Amino acid sequence: MGFLARLFVGLTVFGLVATAILAELGEIWWAADLLGHFRFPYLVIAAAALLVALLVRPRWRALLVVLAAAPHAWAIGTYPTAPWSTQSDTGTRLRVVTANLLYDNPRLADAAAWLRRTNADILCLQEIVGAHARLVAALRGAYPHYGPQHSRSDTLLFSRYPIVRQRVELPGEYLRRKGRASPGEGYPFHIADIRTPGGVVRVLCVHPLPPVMPRLIGQHRAQFAAWPIEAAAARKAGLPVIMVGDFNATPYSPRFRTLLAEAGVRVAGPRLFWPATWPVGGPLAALTGWPALQGVTPGLLIDHVLVSPRFAVAGFRRGPDIGADHHPIVVDLVLGARAAGRR
Repeated sequence: MGFLARLFVGLTVFGLVATAILAELGEIWWAADLLGHFRFPYLVIAAAALLVALLVRPRWRALLVVLAAAPHAWAIGTYPTAPWSTQSDTGTRLRVVTANLLYDNPRLADAAAWLRRTNADILCLQEIVGAHARLVAALRGAYPHYGPQHSRSDTLLFSRYPIVRQRVELPGEYLRRKGRASPGEGYPFHIADIRTPGGVVRVLCVHPLPPVMPRLIGQHRAQFAAWPIEAAAARKAGLPVIMVGDFNATPYSPRFRTLLAEAGVRVAGPRLFWPATWPVGGPLAALTGWPALQGVTPGLLIDHVLVSPRFAVAGFRRGPDIGADHHPIVVDLVLGARAAGRR
């Protein structure tokens, strides 16, 4: 028993150190990039190894487990989040909703009904195809302002307030036009300047391809390289920024951390223990299809609302199962000077 316990602790320490190092090399090797998204499972394994190490002498191995787990805990605990508003905050309230609806969603009527009930001011949808025509028509009845969908895009943006300017950009073309080398092409992203009661806000509705194989990693990088340029242009124009959608990345991965720093945005939402938006029901249920495993294991937090410093967060909730493989999220924001003044 002592040998097996020591072996488990040793392998755990090695694995924690290896994944921490490899995760930082994601720009070099696509498989290493994936390792940066599983920080919570690593910490669960580390907790088990720590318990074993405390039960087996000598107990100095417990310190090794703590030190090996520290980089993963740091990645989870240090990404920037937007401040929370208080009842005394003044400013314009905006409700932002993002939902990946799944190409072959069998419950589109339920999804449309839930989306309308959210009473969102800005709505960013992903994986919208021709089969969603009735859902789109239903939402257009509630939202008079919406963006045209690019022929190569699966995102669609709806707004309660007027869209004064909008365009759809292909990441590769966008980067080359800005004088930057492009690591790939990728799905288009939607840019809209929306005139809210608190002023014009620039919104990016995004859905990069998942970086799960070599041919997709460059396209994912291209998206993440383009958005900070657009955020900088918005800052120069004096516009606050909202980035919203399915990012196919967790906030504790190195590429996401770079995006937050370069774009000057923060995650709008609480720093929860093991939050997850994908897959609905957890990975074990998704892989096996067994209803009994629903919720046994959490998934990954890859759907986000990111905001510039002029926003504070008034509310955050994860939406229900609406027939897709992602949970939608609903974020209430406050745009205004008092909310912006607190860090």
